[in-house]
Amino acid sequence: MVKCCIVKVVCEFGAKRQIHTLSSGCMSAIIKTSRRKNLHRFCRLIYMAGLLVLALSGYGRASLAISARGLLEQAGFQPGPFFLIASGLAWSLLGLVGAGLLLVRRVWASRAVLGISLALAASYWADRLLLTRSASAQANWPFALAATLALLAFSAAWYVLQTREEPPHDRQQ
Repeated sequence: MVKCCIVKVVCEFGAKRQIHTLSSGCMSAIIKTSRRKNLHRFCRLIYMAGLLVLALSGYGRASLAISARGLLEQAGFQPGPFFLIASGLAWSLLGLVGAGLLLVRRVWASRAVLGISLALAASYWADRLLLTRSASAQANWPFALAATLALLAFSAAWYVLQTREEPPHDRQQ
């Protein structure tokens, strides 16, 4: 025998008061939806933290290149301090824009964040493979590759989950 529990929920929106009758099956769907929303918020927070860390590292790269510009020019560092400054500022800007776009609940914002993640990964590997010449900088490439692939998989999963969900009432296509 299946027991059915009927629950009355009172929703108040300002002066409006609505009473909804929900069955137990409907309540379990609401609880599952609530858990999924919490997981979704947590994943968004993790993604945002990662983008902010990349923005901070880009800012650190640019500020260190500015402070040591004379030394880098004297040592004949290639591709030069201006490249380090420009790439650091680009990383910082992309990370900040990506973190900000995670707060925008639109499908185009999810696409833009995925594009930003791909651009950051591509610029990292272009810098590492094409411009870094020392053997010590190339020593840890398997870990860097695994971390990049894991982060890109997380970004792709985030994008798929964002676009597969039905848009909530406050998010538009």
